[in-house]
Amino acid sequence: MKKMGFVLFFIIAGAAAGYFYSREIYSFYVKMYYTKINKNAYSEDLQKIGIMYDSGVPSTEDFDKLFVKLYSYNPSETKLNCIGTLYYSVYKKDFISAMYYFNKCRSKKSDDFPILGKIIPLFYEAGYYGDVASILKDYNIKNEKDMLFYGAMSFYKTGKYPEALSNFRLLEKKGVRNPEIYDMAGKIMEHDSKGDKKKLSLALPYYEKAFELAKSRSEYRDNLLRIYLKLGMKDKAKTITGLK
Repeated sequence: MKKMGFVLFFIIAGAAAGYFYSREIYSFYVKMYYTKINKNAYSEDLQKIGIMYDSGVPSTEDFDKLFVKLYSYNPSETKLNCIGTLYYSVYKKDFISAMYYFNKCRSKKSDDFPILGKIIPLFYEAGYYGDVASILKDYNIKNEKDMLFYGAMSFYKTGKYPEALSNFRLLEKKGVRNPEIYDMAGKIMEHDSKGDKKKLSLALPYYEKAFELAKSRSEYRDNLLRIYLKLGMKDKAKTITGLK
């Protein structure tokens, strides 16, 4: 009888929410259920949604329903907001929603690094460089190579050149040899030179390193060739123009 009562209760609650399109009404029924009818259900459902996520979200429809139900009751629950961050990043590719939930669950401490390791590459690959830069500026990532890389590239792509170079230098000290970050450093130096050849020459070793690390990449060859020609180094330019 008690089980049938729960079923009937949610049938009525669902009908009311669907009919009135009201979050307030739905939230009211959910709160009544968790606080009056089954006081253990919230912790059980919170555990359940964690298991659903860890199991690869077998059904996004079931996950969505349970997430909305739990969120209607307690939107400030840290664990739920962290799960929402991961779910909307990994499965929904809805990075606006993911950012919303992340802002409600992050501690701005190293405790967040496991979740950052999962969402930052996804944000970056989707082109949300501003969000990546905004997130990482609040953390001490000097010992996190991956985060330093995404930070450097995102700072660069959002015009924050000093921050980008700061991350680059930390990566270089750690022995990271990635052509993309050397190319980035070269572009920043070239930009800052304002046409001054002496300052422009500071970009040269970075472009050379990028080309050395990835000679098959035509953009790195072209960048190096451009600097050689700007600096009047025609003989050097000739040594790379024959490469494919």
